[in-house]
Amino acid sequence: YRGTPIVEAWEKGGVICLDEVDRGDANTLCCLNSIEQGCLYVPRAADEGGPVAKSDKAIVIATANTYGTGANRTYAGANQLDAAFLDRWRVIEVGYDRDLEVAICGGDSLAKDCVTYLAACRDRADKASIRRPLTTRFARRAANDVRMTGGKFSIHTMKAEAKGWSPTELSTVFV
Repeated sequence: YRGTPIVEAWEKGGVICLDEVDRGDANTLCCLNSIEQGCLYVPRAADEGGPVAKSDKAIVIATANTYGTGANRTYAGANQLDAAFLDRWRVIEVGYDRDLEVAICGGDSLAKDCVTYLAACRDRADKASIRRPLTTRFARRAANDVRMTGGKFSIHTMKAEAKGWSPTELSTVFV
């Protein structure tokens, strides 16, 4: 048996992050159903295996983009998650933190302009039911493009990051 960081964090304490869990294989995720009871089944050797108790200091977090509903236009690679698996989790929706986004985008006035404009674009996209990701990476790329060219931030800078969008989507979101 070779230990893994997940089993070590489970037994001794630590954070286990199942990033993009809605991209996981349903059969593999089924193996995690026992975590609700505070145990994880781990084969220790050919003749030994069984439940491993969870440390009081262990935390398990799963991230997803689709609430387990499966693929959609925005997240085409997502899988639908089994209801029994979903029932074992508390869903906490996390939005965007503007101060953190500004810091990630460079922390200057250009970063603030990009993030402020992006937030308005998100609002327009939501109102128009346009399902396109407008992520922090989007604003960071736009800010970096302006810095590299020595130009100034404009709607066109942000619009240039929207590759593959229809003309209607562009004109609705980037006003």
